[in-house]
Order: sequence, then structure tokens, then C-alpha cells
Amino acid sequence: MLTSFLKLKTLVLLTGDIIVLYASLILVVFIRYQHRFYGQFFNYHLEPFTIVFIAWLIVFYVAGLYDLKFLKNNFQFKQLFGSILLINTAIAALFFYTMPAFQITPRANLILFLIIFGITDYVWRYFFNSAVSRTPNQQALFWRSDLTKPCKKSYL
Repeated sequence: MLTSFLKLKTLVLLTGDIIVLYASLILVVFIRYQHRFYGQFFNYHLEPFTIVFIAWLIVFYVAGLYDLKFLKNNFQFKQLFGSILLINTAIAALFFYTMPAFQITPRANLILFLIIFGITDYVWRYFFNSAVSRTPNQQALFWRSDLTKPCKKSYL
């Protein structure tokens, strides 16, 4: 049961990251192409950014950003998140400038995307980390009010 609960938390974190990735992309395309949003998003941005997002999520996984025991809102997490964001920026830049088949070189879009995504995903993960760190992963021992008998109560 504990393993499935941890898998559920990881799935929630992954789903949140995916939502933040696409919401950030939608916002960027809307800001940059307001009246041409639909055509720009579906014809030019969705497919290449989806490929980039898959690579980013793999980097997040390999770097340990989905390992629940390490997700705490401390300096080490901030440093890791920032480093991974830089690595992912390099991956995106290399992808867009070496793959002319997609017919976009999103200089301004990529910078705007990185700012929006970086802030939004950090805030999402900050709240997620706070919620996860408050949730006990194992049984807690509580004492009854008369202090005579311990009583085990599970939070899972």
C-alpha cells in the first residue's frame, strides 16, 4: 500500500509538471501571437515542444526531481532545480537550432517560455514539496489521552 501511495504522489508530481509545461507554452504562444494563436500553436509549436518536453521530463527523472525522499524546499533543491533548468534550456536551444524541419527558431518564445515555466514550475513544486513533507510515509504512534495505552493510527 505504501508503494502505491508513493507511486500516486510521483504521478501527481509528473502530471503537475506536464500541465505546467503545456500551460506555459499556451501562455507564451498566446502572448506572442494573440490573433493567430490557434494556427501558431497547433501548426508550429505543439509538435516540436512536445518532443522537447519529453526530453525535459527524462532529465528531471534522471536528476532525481521525481524521487520523493529528496524533495524538500531547501537550498539543495533550489540549486538542483536551477541547474536542471539550465541543462534543459541547452537541450531546447540545441534542438530548435539543429532541427530545421520544424521551421521555427523560437528565440524570444524560448526565453519567455523559460521565464514563465521556471517560475510556475518552481511554485508548483514548492507547494507539492511542502504538502509531501507534511504527509507521514509510515505509521505514526499516538498516545491516548489517559497516557496508558499506545494506539497506532495510520495516515495512509
